Amino acid sequence: METTRCPRCNKLLRADAQTCSRCGTALSPAGKVTRRRTSGADSISMPSRPTNPPASPHRAGHYSGLHPEDQPFQSSFFARIQRPSEPEPVETDRSTVLDLTIDRPAPAPAQSSWQAAPREQPEKQMDDSRALADFSTAIPLHLTPIPETPLPTRPLKPAGKVRIVPLLIAASLICFLVATSLLTFLLLGKSQAHPAGPQLLALPGELRVGDVLQLAGSGFDTHHAVTLTRDGQAALLDSQGKQVQPITDARGAFQIHLPIFAAWSVGVHTLWAREGDLQASTSLTIQAPLAGPPNLQLAVSHIDLGAGNPGTLSHKNMTLSNAGGGQVSWTARSTVPWLSLSPSSGTFVGNSVVVLTVNRAHLAPQAYLGQLIFTQKQGPAQTLYVSMTVNTTPANLVLYTASLAFAGTPAQSPAGQTIVIQNNGGQTLNWTAGYTTSNSLDWLSVTPSSGILRANTSAILTVNVNTIKMALGTYQGILSFSYPGGPAQQVAITLTVSPPPQPALRVAPQSLSFSANQGINPAPQSFTISNPGSAPLNWTIHADAQGQAYLAISPVSGSVPPGQSAKVSIAPLLGSASGTINSTLTIQDSDPGSTLASQQVKISITITSQPVITLGTGNMEFDHNSTDTDDTDLLIFYNTGNLPLNWALSESAKVPWLSFDLTSGTLVPGDSTYIKVHCGSGSIKPGTYTVTLTIKDTDAGTVVVPQVVTVTLIVS
Repeated sequence: METTRCPRCNKLLRADAQTCSRCGTALSPAGKVTRRRTSGADSISMPSRPTNPPASPHRAGHYSGLHPEDQPFQSSFFARIQRPSEPEPVETDRSTVLDLTIDRPAPAPAQSSWQAAPREQPEKQMDDSRALADFSTAIPLHLTPIPETPLPTRPLKPAGKVRIVPLLIAASLICFLVATSLLTFLLLGKSQAHPAGPQLLALPGELRVGDVLQLAGSGFDTHHAVTLTRDGQAALLDSQGKQVQPITDARGAFQIHLPIFAAWSVGVHTLWAREGDLQASTSLTIQAPLAGPPNLQLAVSHIDLGAGNPGTLSHKNMTLSNAGGGQVSWTARSTVPWLSLSPSSGTFVGNSVVVLTVNRAHLAPQAYLGQLIFTQKQGPAQTLYVSMTVNTTPANLVLYTASLAFAGTPAQSPAGQTIVIQNNGGQTLNWTAGYTTSNSLDWLSVTPSSGILRANTSAILTVNVNTIKMALGTYQGILSFSYPGGPAQQVAITLTVSPPPQPALRVAPQSLSFSANQGINPAPQSFTISNPGSAPLNWTIHADAQGQAYLAISPVSGSVPPGQSAKVSIAPLLGSASGTINSTLTIQDSDPGSTLASQQVKISITITSQPVITLGTGNMEFDHNSTDTDDTDLLIFYNTGNLPLNWALSESAKVPWLSFDLTSGTLVPGDSTYIKVHCGSGSIKPGTYTVTLTIKDTDAGTVVVPQVVTVTLIVS
């Protein structure tokens, strides 16, 4: 390795070194050494040539080139080459230092290499003075003594120039983060709305005229109509010739079946599904018809639906093809119960898609092989072999109930509750049940308490609690179910023992008043039976003699759940009663041994006296023929009221075949009268004739109810 020495401090350096790592002296390529003091943009070169090599900084009396630390391949040398350390400040004799003032604008303060040079021997200081003298002959200098102030060892850099770059970098990073965050938000929002984008699938991909196309779409907006077209703008039509616009479901998908008409030309067609701004396409090939008889062809002879756990279903699509012409009519049957085909029969011209399904429920873990026998009408049978495997899984006990709550009384235990345990594993397990209670009493039980569960089977258990003679309060219990090789499962039980529930009886209002005219029933009224207690109230109503004679009560008994009420209707049936009617209804608990106090409702009915028309006969009918043309009957009625009745008879229509001996009169209370009704048909044509007769009170402002009689004449 070639080396050289610094001509100033005599340090041994590599031959390709540009500056001295100790004193900072710049080395020229030609061996000319210059000492450079930099101040701003100006630089001054000062040739320097020390007379003797300086002593080693180790103060050991040897030169720098003779000490191991000064060798060019020491690690400290490379450290200084990579990042030179700052020179130590020199202790200067101010009487020998000169201030160099150049006639030019003063540069920014900077630490020159000669001001910060390490401590040297007197020979080096003399060499510096000699170099300074040589430099002063080239440039006119004004020499002034340096003032008695400490010289700065490191110049201060302008703060503004140093900080502006980090600020710009920080601002750029912030803008970049904000922009990337907004872009990520938009992309994620769009991907969440349509994770995979709209998709369109045509099954099968090759068809002939007369086949049925199964078209499925996904990735569209939910519950929207999708427009289907082919080869541009031609609408897809159903079997009725109407345009098809399926509605997407809650997942944004749809599936329809379309017939292939003769209008579909042979070749490749492009199908489009459009909904708003969303669209998807797929291709469909229409094959040309073939000559010859139909020939059913299976795409494969064996299909493996893989392995699955017991109870799982596997599905796989399969394409049936027609290798001949015409239309294939086929049926298929399975030789094993776990294998099915949908559809199991059909017809097609070119291709048709069927779905194979494997059901692993109730199957033991092992490999299975089944057969689907396809039979073509007027053609040979073909067999498709289907294999699958049921995985072996360990026994696993599952509880579908995590907790149960019971509420009973010291006099009555609550009804039992059921829980379901299941073994969803692939092996049989033996289970047992135990329990613990917070008060260490045996009030908790389960039936049955042990058993065997085969793979993929379940059992229903009944949990009971016994609260007879238990103290009031809340109790906790735990049911534990365990089995070999598996973790225990628990059901938390909470029991609340409360006082026995009691019904309560409340009646409102406790009195009802009616006003009526004699012979006219007043409008019904009602009262309410309520149960503010905690048990059902079974009630019944007992009426006194007056109530039994004049009141219609509905209902007369019933049951009211806790916190609810029932209405009872009271309808007076007065007939011709007069004066005032008072009655008492008694409502009581109908349960044997009940201690509830009964409640009463007072009923008062005030009847205003007036005449009352009561008919003694009903409707009249006269039967005449060609010989019997004349007949008479009596219309009898009574005044059952307390005032005289001034009455009159009227007809709904004046007819020539009906006449009366009386049409008005007065009837005292309690008396009766009659009217002779004469019917003469004469020359009346055969037929049936009807007239309505009305007997009414003629007093002004009367409220007497009129009575009506219908007269019918039959001429034969």
